[in-house]
Amino acid sequence: MEFNNILDITSYLNGIVDSGSAKAQDIPSPLILIGAENKKGLSAREMAKEVIIRSQEAGIPIGNLPSGEESISEKMEFIRMQVIVKHLIENAKITVVVPPGTPVATTGTSPVGPVVTQGATTSLAIGKGILQ
Repeated sequence: MEFNNILDITSYLNGIVDSGSAKAQDIPSPLILIGAENKKGLSAREMAKEVIIRSQEAGIPIGNLPSGEESISEKMEFIRMQVIVKHLIENAKITVVVPPGTPVATTGTSPVGPVVTQGATTSLAIGKGILQ
């Protein structure tokens, strides 16, 4: 490709950016419900550990420096992950929307005994959550 003008460069850069972005797979609701209970939550230490271990794939040596001192880059990786996790926990926003027409079943009591009903949502239901 020739880069004769800014549009060529922009088009090329957009192609690079777009090639790395993929839509996340939809996960069935029951799996989300089960999976959410089994998640451990975010851990800056575990994230940093995984990045440091995987950095070997890029040929980066890990562990103490030849002088025996701790690696500054490994310390920075931990600090970086602490900042990312803190920012996500303090600033991420999760909103859950239940669309109209979603089947619902309800139970309750009345003076004559238990009541069971079935129906569907008639409007959007919005819930909020936290990122942990």
